[in-house]
Amino acid sequence: MKNKNITIGFIGAGNMANALIKGLITSKRYTVEQIRASDNDQEKLGAVSKQYGLKVHASNNDLVRECHIILIAV
Repeated sequence: MKNKNITIGFIGAGNMANALIKGLITSKRYTVEQIRASDNDQEKLGAVSKQYGLKVHASNNDLVRECHIILIAV
């Protein structure tokens, strides 16, 4: 069952976040529009944004304000 009102934010955009994001999208339980990421490493953030088309944040505070669920993947 999909819940279109839930947004999930990942603090960290490395390997663990990538694996979880891929699983969420592949399962079709969440859409790309429902998933966000933040990271201090702009290369990782850019890569995850390009690969999945996610909305990304340079600031963890901005991410937390926008998401219902926060996963720490650092």
